[in-house]
Amino acid sequence: MDLSLLRPLFAHSALVDEGTAVPAIQDVLGDPQPATYVPNRNMIFLALAAAYAETNGVSDIYYGAQQHDMYGYWDTTPQFLAGLNDVYSLNRKTPIHIQAPFVQRSKADILRLGFEMGVDYSQTWSCYEGQEVACGRCPTCGERLQAFAEVGVVDPIVYA
Repeated sequence: MDLSLLRPLFAHSALVDEGTAVPAIQDVLGDPQPATYVPNRNMIFLALAAAYAETNGVSDIYYGAQQHDMYGYWDTTPQFLAGLNDVYSLNRKTPIHIQAPFVQRSKADILRLGFEMGVDYSQTWSCYEGQEVACGRCPTCGERLQAFAEVGVVDPIVYA
């Protein structure tokens, strides 16, 4: 689905505006809404997922919000999730429930679970920069590296 028409709505986000630098992790610590926030992105994506689910008679949507996202993204909080689930429960034919199994779990917890499941983390990616090689300095790279350090495993991907 081409969502490029939404680009003007997100013009001030470092993840969308090529003229806005993606901040380093140390630049966003304590910021209640960092430059990487994309206005209403998760609500928009979840609304599209809910429309798809309703059309196809699916009642559960799984959403990957995790505990560390809460520091700067209101639309990843348990309160947001509860409110959205309240709204989707009003559907008279296909009540939809958004499941967020990791919303109260840290990235390190999720890494451990992935190792138990046999996830090949060399095939995963978290960088905000969108280049061939992960930058190693943006907030999501910093969080990923911290999680691997906490678990005591070297991250298998290459960083710039």
